[in-house]
Amino acid sequence: MKLKPSQRPKKRYIVFEMSEIQDKKHIEKSLWKLAKAITQDDTQLKVCKIQENKTLMRITKKHAKSFIEAMNATKEYKTLGTSGILRVAEKKFLAA
Repeated sequence: MKLKPSQRPKKRYIVFEMSEIQDKKHIEKSLWKLAKAITQDDTQLKVCKIQENKTLMRITKKHAKSFIEAMNATKEYKTLGTSGILRVAEKKFLAA
C-alpha cells in the first residue's frame, strides 16, 4: 500500500564543505559511520551531488539537527546550510 504524501518522512538537504576533495564512495562511508554513531534507528541518508569540495546530501528531518551538530564537531566537514527544497539548496549554496 502506497503512503500518502502527508505521511511520508520529510527530508532536509544539507550542503557541506569538506577539508579535502574525496570520491563519493568514501564520503558516503564516512557519513554512514557518523549517522550510526548518533542514531539508533535507520536514518535515510543519500549523497546527491558533489561539486569540487562541496557536497549536497539528503537526510530525514527527524535526524537533521543532530547530524549537523555531529558533522560540525568533526574537523573534516563544515556545514554551509540546509534547505527543505533541493532546487533552493543548489541555487543558494552550490552556485557560488
